Amino acid sequence: MLPNDCHRRAKGILPAAARGRPQHCRTTALEFFKGIPPAGAPGRPQCCRTTASEFFKGISPAGAPGCPPRLAAGVKRVERPLIDKLRERLPDCLIVTGPAIDWDGVERVLPDTAASLRATGQDPVWHAEGNVWNHTKLVAEALTRLPYWPTLPDEAKTRLFLAALLHDIGKPAATRIENGRVVSPRHAEIGAREARVILWDRLGLNTDPQLIAFREEVVSLIRFHSLAVHFQERSDPLLTAVRFSMVGKNAELAAIGQADYLGREGNALDESLEKIERFRLFAEEHGILDRPYRFTDDHSKIGYFSGRLQHPSEVLRDDTWGEVIILSGLPASGKDTYIKNHLSDRPMVSLDAWRDRLGIGWTENQDRVVDSAHRQAAGLLRQRTEFVWNATFLRRDFRQPAIQLCRRYGARVRIIWLEASLEELRRRNRLRPKSVPDEVYDKRPRKIDFPTPLEAEKLDINP
Repeated sequence: MLPNDCHRRAKGILPAAARGRPQHCRTTALEFFKGIPPAGAPGRPQCCRTTASEFFKGISPAGAPGCPPRLAAGVKRVERPLIDKLRERLPDCLIVTGPAIDWDGVERVLPDTAASLRATGQDPVWHAEGNVWNHTKLVAEALTRLPYWPTLPDEAKTRLFLAALLHDIGKPAATRIENGRVVSPRHAEIGAREARVILWDRLGLNTDPQLIAFREEVVSLIRFHSLAVHFQERSDPLLTAVRFSMVGKNAELAAIGQADYLGREGNALDESLEKIERFRLFAEEHGILDRPYRFTDDHSKIGYFSGRLQHPSEVLRDDTWGEVIILSGLPASGKDTYIKNHLSDRPMVSLDAWRDRLGIGWTENQDRVVDSAHRQAAGLLRQRTEFVWNATFLRRDFRQPAIQLCRRYGARVRIIWLEASLEELRRRNRLRPKSVPDEVYDKRPRKIDFPTPLEAEKLDINP
């Protein structure tokens, strides 16, 4: 039964303690809200790849820089704690583990961000506290006052703080006046793209699979930070909660939602907090509060997200014959080198090769290039030939036609995302014989739809 005063619950009433779990298990829903950290993840054998689920849990793949080519049988590689890597990359003011926040330090690290948020107004009906920077500070401080905050793992605190700090970063670009009211349509989507660039480029969360996983969970919290309060308005609430469980933690989404409403002065505060509590209990009931939904297999997962299955517990018979690998990443991210080193035995569909063959440049219309690549891919699929598809595929709407083509011919799909720091990628691009113009290249990071386990049977990140 829901508490009568959800606002009071958010300020101090905790759920009951959960039973202990085996070492290999994730933290349970109730353990999260009690602040009990997850068991330490053991290292994985060098020969293993990172699965999509493991990626979003922060487990690094084999072959990471600095690791030996192969470990002896039975020998485990212990991954460095994520928080140690975060402390190496992030300024101290962004590693918030206690109740105090160094706002002067934050403004020194992100002065443009603070200034733009301070200059952006909000609707006084919903945000009587004033500008977006005022709201941002109140949200972050409310987060640190949540009852379970002191006992959360430091990496969870850092992820939540960064999400709170950047959750409304899209408002300066999105805010306008409509019918005498201040509105900010699509600010979460705009903000998620901007936040990815800040975390990747300015704060150094790149290259290492654990850091990429952390970055993308922060981005997901920003993109969907209002989802918990509105999820019951969706046509399929279960699908909504399961989808988010594959890219982030529903428990943390609820925490951001609570802080977002506790950090404002406006209407319907108690009502909104009660809706968030319903979302939290719904996710807990379905076992997806702090972990991804456990599908029977990857084929059934895709069947559910593509609409072929009505419930995530259903099983879809796997009648696929092979796997197509789709590479994704910014230009100069190492796709050609990866193919040469790891996939040279497969036929390749390459957009760059078709541009050269057709004499079409980067800045020209690409329809003929894409059509030619799809015809080549369809020919290979008709022959049931596994191949690698080499393109940037930065946007989901670019990836989906290729993925759907593979599925129509009965092939599974594995997406491999490759990246480096944006500074390194810019340097590599300028050295290429046919480089992408700087003015074109610098716009691309903000157009990225990061691949997720919702799209393909497998997802590998910087393998």
